Amino acid sequence: MENIKEEKIKLEQKIENNKQESKKLELELKNLNKLEQEQKQKLESFDIQKIQELENLNKNIENNIRDLEILINDFKSNQLEIK
Repeated sequence: MENIKEEKIKLEQKIENNKQESKKLELELKNLNKLEQEQKQKLESFDIQKIQELENLNKNIENNIRDLEILINDFKSNQLEIK
């Protein structure tokens, strides 16, 4: 009978330890989920920023091409006037 009581106490302790471990793991999971969400937000923000930078670069390139075309046309006009 004493042996059964001891075994019961050991099992109850194991159950309690498992409950505590479960709570720790739940908290850890919650923290990991929070970190994951923060990382997703940072990545999305980074992506948006990079897209905006690329769009600005594209506009600059388009403007440079337009300016070059104007310069080329001016040069051609000047060449014709010289002849």
